[in-house]
Amino acid sequence: MNLDEFNKLCGPTRRNYDEHLEFAGLLECLIPPSTFPTTPPPPVDVSGLSEHQLVQLFGLAFGKWLLSFCQAAQPQWIVAMRRSFVYSMNDSKGAVMMSLAFELKPNILPPTDTTGMTTMQSVPKSFPSEVECAKKLVESVANIRNVEDILAEKPDLRNELRDAQALLLEEAGYDRDAYLKWVADGEPRSQK
Repeated sequence: MNLDEFNKLCGPTRRNYDEHLEFAGLLECLIPPSTFPTTPPPPVDVSGLSEHQLVQLFGLAFGKWLLSFCQAAQPQWIVAMRRSFVYSMNDSKGAVMMSLAFELKPNILPPTDTTGMTTMQSVPKSFPSEVECAKKLVESVANIRNVEDILAEKPDLRNELRDAQALLLEEAGYDRDAYLKWVADGEPRSQK
């Protein structure tokens, strides 16, 4: 990981951590306070984090970066993390793939008739503040799930996904039986 670039990405998260006690309290339920040293730089110290905590911090930092980016737009946008996942790519090197889903919505106000020509009553809309969105991001990263754990808990789902993948591969001209054998053999990777 490029720590300089990661610290840039964590800048908006660090600002919220320093400026909003409620955000910091939620975050400290996931990430140890030692990650946010009192004498920056750097904005974050990842040396004491587990892989799971690093995934959560990255998900939050990316979401907060999107949020800070979208809050600078006119109109401002709301950013919310949706169901997101992680799965192993190379167990021996600790490499994981993340699948993060975000929903971005502009804060659009309906038109208002200031002349009084219509009796249309527009209901005033309120939008969540930046810090409210940030707190929801913390709650969302706490729910990032590991695909391998889900499939271990639900063997029927694993089989359903395997069979669906085999069908797609067969329709694309690949050998269905060879794929099923490869899966049964533990999905060995080439040694290149």
